[in-house]
Order: sequence, then C-alpha cells, then structure tokens
Amino acid sequence: MRRQAGFTLVEVVAMLAVAGMVMLSLNQGMQFGVRAWRTRAAIGAWPAQIEPLDRLLRRLIEQSLPADASAETGPITGDRHRFVVLTRLPSPQGGPPSEFEAVVLVDAGGRLVLRLLPRPNVRWTVPPAARSMVLAEGLDHMDVSYRQPAPGAGAWVNVWDKPEPPALVRLHLAFRAGDGRRWPDIVAAPLAGFPIAVIGGPRAG
Repeated sequence: MRRQAGFTLVEVVAMLAVAGMVMLSLNQGMQFGVRAWRTRAAIGAWPAQIEPLDRLLRRLIEQSLPADASAETGPITGDRHRFVVLTRLPSPQGGPPSEFEAVVLVDAGGRLVLRLLPRPNVRWTVPPAARSMVLAEGLDHMDVSYRQPAPGAGAWVNVWDKPEPPALVRLHLAFRAGDGRRWPDIVAAPLAGFPIAVIGGPRAG
C-alpha cells in the first residue's frame, strides 16, 4: 500500500520546534547586534563629547570665586566622589557672568550630574530650586582628589573643607565594566580665571 504524501503530526511538531529555536536564535542575535551597534555608536561619538565636557568642568574649577574672609568654608569643598564649587558662568544672553553654587557628582543611575543654584549677594527668603543637567551617562563612579597648597604642597587628599582653595583639583571618571569609553584625568587650578591681584582678596559685589 502506497503511503500518502504529507507530514505526520509528529513531523509537524518537530519542524515547529526547530523553527522556534531558529527564530529564537535569530532574535537573540539581532538583539546582540543592536546592542553592539549602539555601544559602538556611543563610543564613536564619545571623542566629540569629551572636549566640551572637559572645558565645562575645567571652567567650573578655574572660575571659582576668590575666598571670602567672612565665609566658614572656601570656594571649593568636597569629598572623594563629589565636589561643590562657588563659581561664575557666562550669561546665555551675553550679559555679565552670574555666580552659582555648582555641585558635580555621579548619581545612583550612573549619570554625571551638574546641579546649579544661583548665588545671590543676600540670603534667600525662599531658596530657589537647583537646576540639574546630565553631562554623561554610563559611569561607575567619579574620583576627586585635591592637592594641598604650600606648606604641604604635593600631597593629594580625598576631602577638602578648608577656607582656602586647593592648589589643584583632579577628576577621574570611571565607566562601567565593558564600556569602551575612556576619559583622561582632568587637572585644573582654582582661581585660574581671576587676575592675581584679586586672589585671596574680598569678593566684589
């Protein structure tokens, strides 16, 4: 007796199982490819992002305000993973620079965050809300160290809470494991944006 053309139920089930495995493998391969493409795209775009971010972080430190003799803390304070600087930034409207209290840190989501709070010449009755902006993503942490001025020049410490600014501030950004991006350490000198005559003197305004 001749067998009729077609497939048995067992053969159909087997083919469907094989097809499902193939589709699953293709889907996983596509997801891996998309992730790899996004990673390569992020790494490829990173060199173009380094320069403006480097300039901004340097400017925050170099434009720190001269020490105020009446203040309990200096223009820069911080610990190993965050720092606060009283600084000045250019006005978007092209007017005179404005003074801010700037906080730089890496948050729980691995984002490098800058928080700006306007610094008035008088005390706020109701403090305004700080403005936050994300500068970079995918970080593990940020290490901050501070170089002591003379006496003791040359020694780097991880906490700074003195009235005078440190001689230098060094920032090291560490990205998450597997991230191909690298950022050279930033080393900047506080007060570099002010004339020598006003360094250490009272703040104008």
